[in-house]
Amino acid sequence: MRASNSTWPHLLADNRASSVQLRFLRDRMTEALRGVVRIAHSRGARLQASERAERRAGGPREGAAER
Repeated sequence: MRASNSTWPHLLADNRASSVQLRFLRDRMTEALRGVVRIAHSRGARLQASERAERRAGGPREGAAER
């Protein structure tokens, strides 16, 4: 069973959605949120490392404003 992102809101709103369908949706949403948290932690760690490097170098890195 595969559901596209556009069907998820409809599945939640459908009173006839089966427990299997809702569990599937829950599992996909959990996977998506885990990915979001993983990416946020990764980006936060990179930002912290970048800030430490800037402090050691005495200023912002070249090209940092382009991001």
